[in-house]
This record gives sequence, structure tokens and C-alpha cells, in this order.
Amino acid sequence: MDKPVRIENGWFWGTSVHLVMPDGKALVKLVIDKRAKARCEVYDLATHPSAWRKGYARVLMTEAEAVAREKGCEELLLWVERDTWMQEWYGKMGYEVEEFMPPPSEDTVWMSKTL
Repeated sequence: MDKPVRIENGWFWGTSVHLVMPDGKALVKLVIDKRAKARCEVYDLATHPSAWRKGYARVLMTEAEAVAREKGCEELLLWVERDTWMQEWYGKMGYEVEEFMPPPSEDTVWMSKTL
């Protein structure tokens, strides 16, 4: 499988990095806030239904972790719906439920992975 295309933008608050599969069927966004550089956050992992179960999400998350390390991040954060297949999937990738702050909504949990 081809490596994702990387699109990086600098902002007043930090950096955003979009990783997009070359065929456009999957993407993920990393946010690196310059005030909390040791912690990066994953947003919007999305895969088109035609690409489900083909490894796209795993490739993107592996690349996101590599980019986060390259940027000096020590921990990657994300939030998912509580008790769903996605929480289980991230758990298999080494992410653990984290209770460092309240999640965005009652039906979600924060998860983190030390890089």
C-alpha cells in the first residue's frame, strides 16, 4: 500500500498535519498545539466505505504516530464513542482509556498512547 500524502500547515496556535491516502479514500488529521507540544491530538480519522477492512486506517494511524514522534510529541490523544468497536480497535493499537480531563460528551472517552 502506498504511503499517505502529507499536508502540513502552520497556524498561530501550532501545526496541523493532514495525512491522505493517495487514492483519496482515507484521511486523518493531527493537531500539535505549541503550548502543549508533548501531547498531540488525532482528529477525523475517516475511511470511505469502499476502503473499509483494507488496512487504510492502520496505515494512517501508523504514519500519524511517526509524524507525531518526528514533531517531538511524547503522547498521542484521541477520543472515541464509549464501548464501541472503535474503542476496541484503538485498544488493539496500544491506546488506553485516559481520564486526564472530561471527554467532549458523556458517551465518549479519551484514549492515549505513549510514543
